[in-house]
Amino acid sequence: MRGVNKLIVEIKDTENEYFERAILFVKPDKAITAQSELDQSARRLLSAVKNGTPYRKKRRVWIPLCIAAGVLTAAVLLFVLL
Repeated sequence: MRGVNKLIVEIKDTENEYFERAILFVKPDKAITAQSELDQSARRLLSAVKNGTPYRKKRRVWIPLCIAAGVLTAAVLLFVLL
């Protein structure tokens, strides 16, 4: 790509027998993040890949459960009142 500056994080020691390095492209809006934070995040990502676990934020399961409980309560109350 010509004329495009990208910030990258390069991990040279991936601790993997198949891959010697990993190159990660930083999102433009996160380019101002401290280098140490970028390195930690890159290591967490590679660790998640190594362990076979998905790398994403934990979903908040309790929100849909609360909504479902509220709807169920409303349905029961409506049934009782009618």
